[in-house]
Amino acid sequence: MRETNVKEYSDESTGFGRFLLVLLFRLLLLGVGGVIAALLGVAIATVRPATTPNKPLVAKLLQLPGDMKNPPTTPNNPTSTEQTSPESEAAAVRTAPKLTAQQRQKLQAELNQLQAQLKSLRSSTAALENRVGSSASTEPLETRIQVLTQQLKATPQPQQTGDTAAAAEVDRVPSTTPTSLISPDTLTATLPSDALFQDSDATLRPEARLILDKLVAELQNYPTATIRIAAHTDGAGEAKNNRVLSFRQAQAVEQYLSRLKNRLFVVGYGETRPLAPNDTKINLQRNRRVEIFVESQ
Repeated sequence: MRETNVKEYSDESTGFGRFLLVLLFRLLLLGVGGVIAALLGVAIATVRPATTPNKPLVAKLLQLPGDMKNPPTTPNNPTSTEQTSPESEAAAVRTAPKLTAQQRQKLQAELNQLQAQLKSLRSSTAALENRVGSSASTEPLETRIQVLTQQLKATPQPQQTGDTAAAAEVDRVPSTTPTSLISPDTLTATLPSDALFQDSDATLRPEARLILDKLVAELQNYPTATIRIAAHTDGAGEAKNNRVLSFRQAQAVEQYLSRLKNRLFVVGYGETRPLAPNDTKINLQRNRRVEIFVESQ
């Protein structure tokens, strides 16, 4: 009887121990699997992080009821600012003062008068450009007037008549006359290329003969001198093309002055010797020039 009880007790102890070992083994597997899963999740999050991270599930479960009523606003939601910014810009633009009908009518009349004066000034400028031979009709009005001012410096002045001409003839000194193209001090003359040639061309304008005829008349006072003709361009375009263009322009002036018995020498400097920086339209026009040097023997 005692042996039977001992055997039953031994079987029960063996079964309980086996159950305990299985339970511990399963818990161990569960722990190892959880650690591996956590490490794998960290590795994936490190390599490829989410572009729009969501709130963790634990934080959502622990969120208080009051927080659900007032969810936090995200700073990267530009919907409200994008909708209100055009309205604010439009409000900033609409800041013109309020005018009465009488004030508006008066201002409109003054504006019409200014427009008529501007149209008349443009017509007068265009007529003057046609007489001088300028080709800057596409430039702003102020620039066109400044170009005309510089071009007219090289054109001969009309001859005086009557007593005024006689008095001027008595006091006139040939070497210091204000209409002389050749400076008596340096024996040089500077002619704007725009008054002699078309844009980026080496063909003389028909109006250029007025300037060159006067130049020929003055150069006849130096029959034994060597005349050096140097042409310059502005800095626009390729340097090689500018050098070729300047040489062709110098040759065109040389051909016109070939009636002289002087020895003529031509050179094209291109853009290498500017008078001013090539940063404005006026400076570009100043750099486009033909210089005449009288080199006495």
